[in-house]
Amino acid sequence: MDRTFIKRRYYDMRLGGTQVSPIIQMANFVAISFLYIRHIIPIEVFAPIFLILGFIALSYVGVRFRKHQASTDYDMLFEKQTQQAKILYQIMKALGDDKERSDEFKEQLKYLKGISEGKI
Repeated sequence: MDRTFIKRRYYDMRLGGTQVSPIIQMANFVAISFLYIRHIIPIEVFAPIFLILGFIALSYVGVRFRKHQASTDYDMLFEKQTQQAKILYQIMKALGDDKERSDEFKEQLKYLKGISEGKI
């Protein structure tokens, strides 16, 4: 059996787990919460309140993640794509001669070269 096949299945399993486990955890949380509150609040009142509060909480966490963590994840992913960095480096290098380029442009070229060589 090919080693990449095993790595790919493990990666797929991790991705699947991250998609399914929050649903299972949420179902457990709802069931346990209702078991403790069922003598005080009927299900007809508990369900809408829980849905509204859950929607607000998940939206808040999603916004915080998108604003703070997602950009870091995208940057880290970009730095692991050496082939894409090689292609971008070649394209940027072909855009003009060294005398006309700004310092920022040269800095970006250096950054892409570091990624393509695996130094970053």
